[in-house]
Amino acid sequence: MAIRDQHFFFAKKLIPAEVFRSPGEMFAELTGPKREAFLMYLWMEAGKSVGGSLPHVDVVEYPGAGVPQLVKLEVVGAIKSEGWEVVVVSMPPALAPNEAVFIALARKGDETRLFFWERCLDAAMTGEAGGDGVLSEVRGDQSRSNYGFFPGLGLDDFCKNLGGVLGVKIEGVRGSLPEIDMAAFLGAGGGPKGAPQASRLGGPPSPGRSVTPSDVRSFGELLAKIIAVRAGLPLVMFLVGFVLMNLIGQFYGIVSTLLTLMSLVIGVMLMIWTFKIFDVQRGKTSFSPGMAVGAWLIPLGNIFLPPFVLRDAWKCARGPQGSLIIFVWWLFWLLEIVFVTLRSLGVSIQTELESGASYVHVLDQIIELPDGIGGVLGAAYSYGGLLVTVAAYGLLWHIVKKISEKL
Repeated sequence: MAIRDQHFFFAKKLIPAEVFRSPGEMFAELTGPKREAFLMYLWMEAGKSVGGSLPHVDVVEYPGAGVPQLVKLEVVGAIKSEGWEVVVVSMPPALAPNEAVFIALARKGDETRLFFWERCLDAAMTGEAGGDGVLSEVRGDQSRSNYGFFPGLGLDDFCKNLGGVLGVKIEGVRGSLPEIDMAAFLGAGGGPKGAPQASRLGGPPSPGRSVTPSDVRSFGELLAKIIAVRAGLPLVMFLVGFVLMNLIGQFYGIVSTLLTLMSLVIGVMLMIWTFKIFDVQRGKTSFSPGMAVGAWLIPLGNIFLPPFVLRDAWKCARGPQGSLIIFVWWLFWLLEIVFVTLRSLGVSIQTELESGASYVHVLDQIIELPDGIGGVLGAAYSYGGLLVTVAAYGLLWHIVKKISEKL
């Protein structure tokens, strides 16, 4: 069973982003009288972000529990022990490997930590294991630590092993917070606390924050459409040229200019899109928004930095799986730059039909090629250049589309 998008996005993307962005607000919201409403708001926002929704409550029998039990999204409780403040959140039923059963926010002074009690893969790596749990931690720089496999998926199992990592005894979590009554709920009001959360999750932008995930998605969708046209147009021209050779030649200059303009537009939009991604994902990426743009412009650095920037964006949006495609694309992109440079220098390879002699034209120079080589080089230059162009822009379309749809 694949990890279900809403469950994964809520626990592994949304909660870490909010915890490390504003730990004080998160602790206040999750221990206040509107904690359940706040959690449900985040859960629904996670559903909107992935385009689907799962129930937040269900009856499930975890291995080793003995009987079915009601499992739901809720704040289990919060305790203070030896300087640590720990808030434990119960997740909706975790049915797939790596899905979180519980989440714990822990802080001591200026130090904030985030832990997960997860289901794990079985020995065959094909599904979830029986009753074992994995204790893991995610930090603000997106690094992750696994503390090992432990028997049991229950709250007591989680608290025992979490306490071992923190060096404290975590007991009596359930029911440790005051009950939510009407007077306390209404007394909390709408207040300013909820507003910053809404702005970060796609609502109206807060002061000083003009970009939202929906903005990035819309911009990415437009960029992907332009890239798709840029990838397909040379192929269409090539195929049509077999049938309408004379006619297509009349439009070659116009199409060539159009392709050049589209490439310039894509380059500018790609930098804007990159900036928007890293602006929205501040605190969750290795690059700052400014550096993400600078990677495309720094001399020599723009030879090797851009794929690492896009891989960072991919990992932030989709996780590490599949990010290797970024480097495959970059190889084709560098080859495309080589072909574009050669064409701009007027490089062409021509073969005379009568004599069979082949020549390379470079600017005003004509170089005769040895017999038998011209045809091979000519085909490689023509067909290979076309394939590189289609691959470079086609893979870029895939990357932009996949990153944008998960933001």
